[in-house]
Amino acid sequence: MGRKIRMEYHWEPEGWWAESPDLPGFSAAGQTFTEVQAQAHEGAQFFADQELVIEDTIPVNLEGERNTASTSGLTGWTAQGSAR
Repeated sequence: MGRKIRMEYHWEPEGWWAESPDLPGFSAAGQTFTEVQAQAHEGAQFFADQELVIEDTIPVNLEGERNTASTSGLTGWTAQGSAR
């Protein structure tokens, strides 16, 4: 089992982006949640140069943008930075 990290996802009108407080300097971007999640997972493994267990967190308030991504497998949810 690898090192556990948290991946935080953010939506803006231009698209999605992700960062991890556990991997300073790492970020990923994509047009859809599915795209950025794949980029973040693959990129984080490469960035850390080790096996990772990634806990995904996404914002609940999407400022009117509908999240159509599958949420199965997401283990953490946050709303405005607080655990839900």
